[in-house]
Amino acid sequence: MVKKWKGIKEIVENAPKELIETQEDGYLYYSAPEGHRLILSVVTITPSNVSYEIKDFGIAINGRKDGIVRRGFSLGKGRMITDDDEPVIELLEEEKMGAEEVKKRINEEWRKARMRVQGREFSQTSEEKT
Repeated sequence: MVKKWKGIKEIVENAPKELIETQEDGYLYYSAPEGHRLILSVVTITPSNVSYEIKDFGIAINGRKDGIVRRGFSLGKGRMITDDDEPVIELLEEEKMGAEEVKKRINEEWRKARMRVQGREFSQTSEEKT
């Protein structure tokens, strides 16, 4: 599932319907439900665009709806994001690997490492995956 909201007005009105709400320090903070993550994209210097994963974003309780506050995992509280930053928030599903996919990737990495050590790019014998 991918949801995308562009601009402060759409983020403030529509994003909270899909997210988990908590109240803290005069803000309503919205975070991704379990199994999902939030990505915030902003324009730094036109036309450069920066995207990063955020923990949550906040909307002021006092009624001020012209900006949102972002909080990252390692950045703590962030700055106020306004429409001048052309914000886009995306709600993405986290990629999950099953046991078979993990086993397949480990075997593939082991095979590549073995060939590198032996100094050859491709396997000279056919190896069956178990």
